[in-house]
Amino acid sequence: GPPRFTTVDSNRYTPDPQRSHADIIRPRPTPTRPPLSVKGRIVVALYNYEARDSSDVSFKKGDRMEVIDDSEGDWLNVIHLITKVEGYIPGNFVAAELSVESEEKEAEKLLLAEENPRGTFLVRPSEHNPNGYSLSVKDWEEIREYHVKHYKIKPLDNGGFYISTNKTFLTLVELVNAYT
Repeated sequence: GPPRFTTVDSNRYTPDPQRSHADIIRPRPTPTRPPLSVKGRIVVALYNYEARDSSDVSFKKGDRMEVIDDSEGDWLNVIHLITKVEGYIPGNFVAAELSVESEEKEAEKLLLAEENPRGTFLVRPSEHNPNGYSLSVKDWEEIREYHVKHYKIKPLDNGGFYISTNKTFLTLVELVNAYT
């Protein structure tokens, strides 16, 4: 089919990472506001990206980059931490390192794979609670179709677990069985 774009504003388009062969139409950067204080923030690639322009930086899923400037809307000026190449990357291809967003997006990408049926789940350590977990479950509803629900699993003082305080479980396996 034709390339699908996510529009940022009328002059800038970024590729939709869910579609291969997305093309990029991007005018030369013209800063519209002063840079935010993001220098030193590290982002991690959620997808592979092949540079389409000499000012872009290619990267592979999992690569880390330091943000120099994010005043370009959906385009970030970065330094690739391995190749040391400086340039622009589409912001929707990366997430802040160790962020909930990067963990959730990765879980969603894995769970939404076609071969996984409704009810497929993934449990991972919580980003916020050192003793807790996050449960992500593939679900289907007529309006939303396939999507992923995320639950925070919290530990009890006595060693059990809960998502909602009115229903507790002795083990993580019991909790997961109840929610999937």
